[in-house]
Amino acid sequence: MDKLELLEILNDWNYWNRELPDTKYREIYDDKISKFLKNDEVVVIKGIRRSGKSTLMIIKSY
Repeated sequence: MDKLELLEILNDWNYWNRELPDTKYREIYDDKISKFLKNDEVVVIKGIRRSGKSTLMIIKSY
């Protein structure tokens, strides 16, 4: 495997330069988070790995 082929494979796996995937609107979480953000409280979202925690906060920050 040559260097260019390896770089091409790595670029295909790189998710930083991609669009965000389509997400499903979760009204329950949106309402709960909004209540905390209105009061300037610290919000901690915990859950299993790759469950959408970061995506939830990215969408909420817009």
